Amino acid sequence: MSDEGLTDRALQDLLNGDPQQGWRAFIDQYTPLILGVLQRSGIRDRDEMLGVYTLVAERLVANDCARLRARRAAGGSLAAWLAVVVRNVVVDWVRGRAGRLRLFAAVQELPETDQQVFELYYWEERRVAEISGILSTKRAREFAVTAVLESLERINAVLTERHRSELLSTALRRRTPEALESADGELVVDPPAPVLSPEEEALRAERDRQLRRALGALPAEDAAIVRLHVEEGLTLPQVRSALRLDALTQSRVQGVLARLKQLLMEDRRDPSHA
Repeated sequence: MSDEGLTDRALQDLLNGDPQQGWRAFIDQYTPLILGVLQRSGIRDRDEMLGVYTLVAERLVANDCARLRARRAAGGSLAAWLAVVVRNVVVDWVRGRAGRLRLFAAVQELPETDQQVFELYYWEERRVAEISGILSTKRAREFAVTAVLESLERINAVLTERHRSELLSTALRRRTPEALESADGELVVDPPAPVLSPEEEALRAERDRQLRRALGALPAEDAAIVRLHVEEGLTLPQVRSALRLDALTQSRVQGVLARLKQLLMEDRRDPSHA
Protein backbone atom coordinates (compact mmCIF):
# COMPACT_ATOMS: atom_id res chain seq x y z
CA MET A 1 0.00 0.00 0.00
CA SER A 2 1.28 3.49 -0.91
CA ASP A 3 1.82 6.29 1.59
CA GLU A 4 -1.47 7.80 0.36
CA GLY A 5 -3.42 4.65 1.24
CA LEU A 6 -5.76 2.51 -0.81
CA THR A 7 -7.71 3.96 -3.69
CA ASP A 8 -11.49 4.06 -3.38
CA ARG A 9 -11.81 1.16 -5.80
CA ALA A 10 -9.20 -0.95 -4.00
CA LEU A 11 -10.82 -0.33 -0.62
CA GLN A 12 -14.27 -1.12 -2.04
CA ASP A 13 -12.96 -4.41 -3.46
CA LEU A 14 -11.35 -5.27 -0.12
CA LEU A 15 -14.58 -4.55 1.77
CA ASN A 16 -16.57 -6.71 -0.62
CA GLY A 17 -14.09 -9.57 -0.42
CA ASP A 18 -13.28 -9.49 3.30
CA PRO A 19 -15.40 -7.01 5.31
CA GLN A 20 -13.33 -7.39 8.49
CA GLN A 21 -10.00 -6.72 6.77
CA GLY A 22 -11.59 -3.95 4.72
CA TRP A 23 -12.97 -2.34 7.89
CA ARG A 24 -9.54 -2.32 9.51
CA ALA A 25 -8.03 -0.72 6.41
CA PHE A 26 -10.86 1.83 6.27
CA ILE A 27 -10.48 2.83 9.94
CA ASP A 28 -6.72 3.11 9.60
CA GLN A 29 -6.99 5.33 6.54
CA TYR A 30 -10.03 7.48 7.32
CA THR A 31 -9.97 8.04 11.10
CA PRO A 32 -8.07 11.36 10.66
CA LEU A 33 -10.74 12.58 8.22
CA ILE A 34 -13.57 11.60 10.58
CA LEU A 35 -11.93 13.36 13.53
CA GLY A 36 -11.25 16.41 11.36
CA VAL A 37 -14.91 16.69 10.36
CA LEU A 38 -15.96 16.33 13.99
CA GLN A 39 -13.58 19.09 15.06
CA ARG A 40 -14.75 21.42 12.29
CA SER A 41 -18.32 20.72 13.42
CA GLY A 42 -17.52 22.42 16.72
CA ILE A 43 -16.90 19.37 18.91
CA ARG A 44 -13.86 20.12 21.06
CA ASP A 45 -14.34 18.00 24.18
CA ARG A 46 -12.28 14.80 23.84
CA ASP A 47 -14.89 12.54 25.42
CA GLU A 48 -17.68 13.96 23.26
CA MET A 49 -15.55 13.58 20.14
CA LEU A 50 -14.79 9.94 20.95
CA GLY A 51 -18.48 9.34 21.64
CA VAL A 52 -19.58 10.71 18.27
CA TYR A 53 -16.70 8.90 16.55
CA THR A 54 -18.05 5.67 18.04
CA LEU A 55 -21.54 6.45 16.71
CA VAL A 56 -20.10 6.95 13.22
CA ALA A 57 -18.16 3.70 13.44
CA GLU A 58 -21.19 1.75 14.68
CA ARG A 59 -23.28 2.93 11.73
CA LEU A 60 -20.63 2.07 9.20
CA VAL A 61 -19.51 -1.32 10.57
CA ALA A 62 -23.04 -2.68 11.06
CA ASN A 63 -24.02 -5.75 9.01
CA ASP A 64 -20.48 -6.37 7.75
CA CYS A 65 -20.00 -2.76 6.62
CA ALA A 66 -23.20 -2.81 4.55
CA ARG A 67 -23.28 0.93 4.04
CA LEU A 68 -19.67 1.09 2.93
CA ARG A 69 -20.04 -1.89 0.61
CA ALA A 70 -23.26 -0.51 -0.91
CA ARG A 71 -21.82 2.94 -1.58
CA ARG A 72 -22.11 3.86 -5.24
CA ALA A 73 -18.81 4.98 -6.73
CA ALA A 74 -20.69 7.17 -9.22
CA GLY A 75 -21.90 9.29 -6.32
CA GLY A 76 -18.45 10.81 -5.77
CA SER A 77 -15.32 10.11 -3.77
CA LEU A 78 -15.38 8.05 -0.58
CA ALA A 79 -13.96 11.01 1.37
CA ALA A 80 -16.79 13.32 0.25
CA TRP A 81 -19.44 10.68 0.99
CA LEU A 82 -17.93 10.01 4.41
CA ALA A 83 -17.90 13.71 5.30
CA VAL A 84 -21.66 13.86 4.61
CA VAL A 85 -22.28 10.77 6.76
CA VAL A 86 -20.24 12.19 9.65
CA ARG A 87 -21.98 15.58 9.50
CA ASN A 88 -25.37 13.83 9.58
CA VAL A 89 -24.32 11.87 12.66
CA VAL A 90 -23.17 15.12 14.31
CA VAL A 91 -26.53 16.79 13.67
CA ASP A 92 -28.39 13.75 15.01
CA TRP A 93 -26.17 13.79 18.09
CA VAL A 94 -26.67 17.52 18.70
CA ARG A 95 -30.42 17.26 18.32
CA GLY A 96 -30.56 14.19 20.50
CA ARG A 97 -28.62 15.99 23.22
CA ALA A 98 -30.25 19.38 23.03
CA GLY A 99 -33.72 18.41 21.79
CA ARG A 100 -35.56 20.23 19.03
CA LEU A 101 -33.80 23.28 17.63
CA ARG A 102 -35.22 26.44 19.12
CA LEU A 103 -35.03 30.00 17.89
CA PHE A 104 -33.18 32.47 20.07
CA ALA A 105 -35.55 34.69 22.01
CA ALA A 106 -34.24 37.75 20.15
CA VAL A 107 -35.07 36.11 16.82
CA GLN A 108 -38.52 35.05 18.03
CA GLU A 109 -39.33 38.72 18.48
CA LEU A 110 -38.68 39.40 14.79
CA PRO A 111 -41.39 39.06 12.10
CA GLU A 112 -42.25 35.50 11.03
CA THR A 113 -40.54 35.96 7.66
CA ASP A 114 -37.27 36.92 9.39
CA GLN A 115 -37.54 33.77 11.50
CA GLN A 116 -37.92 31.70 8.34
CA VAL A 117 -34.88 33.41 6.81
CA PHE A 118 -32.90 32.69 9.99
CA GLU A 119 -33.77 28.98 9.84
CA LEU A 120 -32.89 28.71 6.14
CA TYR A 121 -29.67 30.70 6.45
CA TYR A 122 -28.23 29.51 9.76
CA TRP A 123 -29.74 26.05 10.19
CA GLU A 124 -29.90 24.85 6.58
CA GLU A 125 -26.97 26.88 5.16
CA ARG A 126 -29.03 28.12 2.22
CA ARG A 127 -27.58 30.81 -0.01
CA VAL A 128 -29.31 34.17 -0.40
CA ALA A 129 -30.60 33.32 -3.88
CA GLU A 130 -31.90 29.95 -2.64
CA ILE A 131 -33.75 31.59 0.25
CA SER A 132 -35.37 33.98 -2.19
CA GLY A 133 -36.62 31.07 -4.28
CA ILE A 134 -37.80 28.96 -1.35
CA LEU A 135 -39.78 31.77 0.26
CA SER A 136 -41.19 32.90 -3.09
CA THR A 137 -42.59 29.39 -3.59
CA LYS A 138 -43.83 29.09 -0.01
CA ARG A 139 -45.53 32.51 -0.08
CA ALA A 140 -46.83 32.10 -3.66
CA ARG A 141 -45.50 35.55 -4.47
CA GLU A 142 -42.11 37.08 -5.18
CA PHE A 143 -39.70 37.34 -2.26
CA ALA A 144 -36.80 39.17 -3.87
CA VAL A 145 -33.11 38.82 -3.10
CA THR A 146 -33.24 42.38 -1.76
CA ALA A 147 -35.89 41.30 0.75
CA VAL A 148 -33.63 38.49 1.95
CA LEU A 149 -30.75 40.94 2.41
CA GLU A 150 -32.99 43.29 4.41
CA SER A 151 -34.15 40.39 6.57
CA LEU A 152 -30.56 39.31 7.24
CA GLU A 153 -29.71 42.86 8.30
CA ARG A 154 -32.49 42.75 10.90
CA ILE A 155 -31.38 39.31 12.08
CA ASN A 156 -27.71 40.25 12.35
CA ALA A 157 -28.66 43.36 14.30
CA VAL A 158 -30.12 41.25 17.15
CA LEU A 159 -27.59 38.39 17.21
CA THR A 160 -25.01 38.71 19.97
CA GLU A 161 -21.54 37.18 20.11
CA ARG A 162 -22.99 34.53 22.42
CA HIS A 163 -25.60 33.63 19.82
CA ARG A 164 -22.97 33.32 17.09
CA SER A 165 -20.70 31.29 19.32
CA GLU A 166 -23.53 28.89 20.12
CA LEU A 167 -24.39 28.49 16.44
CA LEU A 168 -20.81 27.55 15.67
CA SER A 169 -19.96 25.43 18.69
CA THR A 170 -23.05 23.21 18.43
CA ALA A 171 -22.75 22.79 14.66
CA LEU A 172 -26.25 24.05 14.05
CA ARG A 173 -25.34 25.77 10.78
CA ARG A 174 -25.78 22.47 8.98
CA ARG A 175 -28.11 21.21 6.31
CA THR A 176 -31.00 19.04 7.41
CA PRO A 177 -29.60 15.51 7.58
CA GLU A 178 -30.76 12.86 5.14
CA ALA A 179 -31.71 9.48 6.56
CA LEU A 180 -29.35 6.62 5.76
CA GLU A 181 -32.38 4.29 5.53
CA SER A 182 -35.66 4.92 3.73
CA ALA A 183 -39.02 4.76 5.49
CA ASP A 184 -39.42 1.09 4.57
CA GLY A 185 -35.97 0.21 5.90
CA GLU A 186 -34.13 0.00 2.59
CA LEU A 187 -30.53 1.16 2.59
CA VAL A 188 -29.99 4.64 1.19
CA VAL A 189 -26.27 5.22 0.90
CA ASP A 190 -25.85 8.40 -1.12
CA PRO A 191 -28.00 11.29 0.20
CA PRO A 192 -30.15 12.50 -2.72
CA ALA A 193 -29.99 16.08 -3.93
CA PRO A 194 -33.20 18.12 -3.57
CA VAL A 195 -35.35 17.79 -6.70
CA LEU A 196 -36.54 21.04 -8.26
CA SER A 197 -38.89 21.44 -11.16
CA PRO A 198 -37.36 22.92 -14.35
CA GLU A 199 -39.16 26.20 -13.61
CA GLU A 200 -37.87 26.35 -10.02
CA GLU A 201 -34.37 25.47 -11.17
CA ALA A 202 -34.46 28.22 -13.81
CA LEU A 203 -35.71 30.80 -11.28
CA ARG A 204 -33.06 29.84 -8.74
CA ALA A 205 -30.34 30.04 -11.37
CA GLU A 206 -31.54 33.46 -12.48
CA ARG A 207 -31.62 34.80 -8.91
CA ASP A 208 -28.09 33.53 -8.43
CA ARG A 209 -26.94 35.20 -11.67
CA GLN A 210 -28.69 38.39 -10.59
CA LEU A 211 -26.76 38.46 -7.32
CA ARG A 212 -23.46 37.62 -9.10
CA ARG A 213 -24.01 40.51 -11.54
CA ALA A 214 -24.73 42.94 -8.72
CA LEU A 215 -21.66 41.81 -6.78
CA GLY A 216 -19.59 42.12 -9.93
CA ALA A 217 -20.66 45.74 -10.30
CA LEU A 218 -19.38 46.61 -6.83
CA PRO A 219 -15.76 47.54 -6.15
CA ALA A 220 -13.77 44.42 -5.34
CA GLU A 221 -13.35 45.37 -1.68
CA ASP A 222 -17.08 46.04 -1.24
CA ALA A 223 -17.95 42.73 -2.92
CA ALA A 224 -15.59 40.93 -0.55
CA ILE A 225 -17.30 42.60 2.42
CA VAL A 226 -20.70 41.36 1.22
CA ARG A 227 -19.48 37.83 0.58
CA LEU A 228 -17.91 37.50 4.02
CA HIS A 229 -20.57 39.33 6.04
CA VAL A 230 -23.72 38.15 4.25
CA GLU A 231 -22.88 34.93 2.43
CA GLU A 232 -20.44 33.50 4.98
CA GLY A 233 -22.04 35.03 8.08
CA LEU A 234 -18.87 36.58 9.53
CA THR A 235 -19.25 39.25 12.18
CA LEU A 236 -18.00 42.78 11.60
CA PRO A 237 -14.80 42.21 13.66
CA GLN A 238 -14.16 38.99 11.73
CA VAL A 239 -14.57 40.78 8.41
CA ARG A 240 -12.19 43.49 9.57
CA SER A 241 -9.60 40.88 10.47
CA ALA A 242 -10.05 38.78 7.31
CA LEU A 243 -9.78 41.76 4.95
CA ARG A 244 -7.35 43.75 7.10
CA LEU A 245 -9.76 46.68 7.17
CA ASP A 246 -9.27 48.04 10.68
CA ALA A 247 -11.38 51.10 9.92
CA LEU A 248 -14.40 49.15 8.60
CA THR A 249 -17.55 50.40 10.32
CA GLN A 250 -21.13 49.19 10.49
CA SER A 251 -22.11 52.36 8.66
CA ARG A 252 -19.92 51.44 5.70
CA VAL A 253 -21.32 47.90 5.63
CA GLN A 254 -24.85 49.29 5.58
CA GLY A 255 -23.85 51.62 2.76
CA VAL A 256 -22.42 48.72 0.76
CA LEU A 257 -25.58 46.69 1.29
CA ALA A 258 -27.74 49.65 0.27
CA ARG A 259 -25.73 49.97 -2.95
CA LEU A 260 -26.05 46.23 -3.57
CA LYS A 261 -29.83 46.41 -3.17
CA GLN A 262 -29.94 49.35 -5.57
CA LEU A 263 -27.97 47.38 -8.15
CA LEU A 264 -30.31 44.41 -7.73
CA MET A 265 -33.34 46.60 -8.32
CA GLU A 266 -31.74 48.14 -11.40
CA ASP A 267 -30.90 44.67 -12.67
CA ARG A 268 -34.53 43.58 -12.35
CA ARG A 269 -35.62 46.58 -14.43
CA ASP A 270 -33.00 45.99 -17.13
CA PRO A 271 -34.81 44.49 -20.18
CA SER A 272 -31.59 42.87 -21.40
CA HIS A 273 -31.68 40.60 -18.33
CA ALA A 274 -35.31 39.61 -18.75
